Amino acid sequence: MNDTLILDIFIGVVITAILRYIFALLISSITNDSPWARFFYAIGARCYEIQSQQLHIPDQYGVFSAGPPRLQSKQALAFACMVMVRVCILYPAAVLMLYMAYISKGINYRYVAAYLAADVAFIAISWAIAILSPNRTLGCNSGDQKLHKE
Repeated sequence: MNDTLILDIFIGVVITAILRYIFALLISSITNDSPWARFFYAIGARCYEIQSQQLHIPDQYGVFSAGPPRLQSKQALAFACMVMVRVCILYPAAVLMLYMAYISKGINYRYVAAYLAADVAFIAISWAIAILSPNRTLGCNSGDQKLHKE
């Protein structure tokens, strides 16, 4: 049982490293004139609109900001990556672990609970990092240009 836990941790570390590399490639591709920047800017602007106008979350506590277009693009990309990792990897793995625990009685349910609790803690830490980012301060301009050519 210890060997499977070590193997799971190793696989998780490898998957995390691969996803970080992909995320770094996507972040570097967001320039002011790329189509990806416009795509993620549209997502970020729409998410900010939903967050502020429909959910009435104050700007200082929200994940998305009304900041410059490049910042909104980065926030949308980070949010999309977090959602996709959870939908495609983390939650199916939790369901698989529950299924294996039910079938073989080999995995303790506490591991699944700890797995999901770690995910909740990761979401909370990610939210704290997002709202405490120095790029969100008023007047911060990280070399942004307009995304729309008018």
